[in-house]
This record gives sequence, structure tokens and C-alpha cells, in this order.
Amino acid sequence: MKALAAIAAGLSVASAAPVERPYFAGMPPERFQGEGVAIVMFADDVNDHCPLGVPAGYTLLGCAFQVEGTPVLVLPNPCPMGDVELFARIACHELGHRNGWSGGHEL
Repeated sequence: MKALAAIAAGLSVASAAPVERPYFAGMPPERFQGEGVAIVMFADDVNDHCPLGVPAGYTLLGCAFQVEGTPVLVLPNPCPMGDVELFARIACHELGHRNGWSGGHEL
């Protein structure tokens, strides 16, 4: 089976230090918040499944990339999360990347 090439489309990071509300790179502009089709993986440890490097002191909350032209979102497993609002914000952020918002998080 041929190897799949992963092309990073975006990521979000959170501070590794224990804090009440982790650093969040923000919500995408409204033009990137529309519907979109993607393969979604719910992961217990997002860092194990995202092909992007992370700056020291940070951990991934989610990521978006493409595999052979197919959009893929890796999101945290929502079951043990408990914070519904944070999960929705992470999902919206990564959907924004799926819809063309760059990893530079422009407004």
C-alpha cells in the first residue's frame, strides 16, 4: 500500500501549564465557519495523530490537514472532556481550517 502524504492545513495549540482556560488561537472569521465535509477522528491524545510539530511548552487541542486531497480533522474525544463549549470552539476552529482558513489565523 502506498504511503499517504499529509499536508498540514492548520492547528490550534494550548498551553501545557495547568490553567483554568487554555490559550486558544481564536475563532475563524465568519466566512470560514460554513458547512464542510471531512473525515473526523476523535482522539484521546490529539498529539499522537497530528502531523504537525508543536512549539515547546504547548500541546495541540486539534488539527486539520489533508490526506491525498481529503480533509481530515483530529479532535479531542468529547466523552471525557466535560467542557462542551471548549469542544465546540475547537471543532469550529478546525472546521475553519478545513474551509480554507490558513494556519496563520488571519482575520
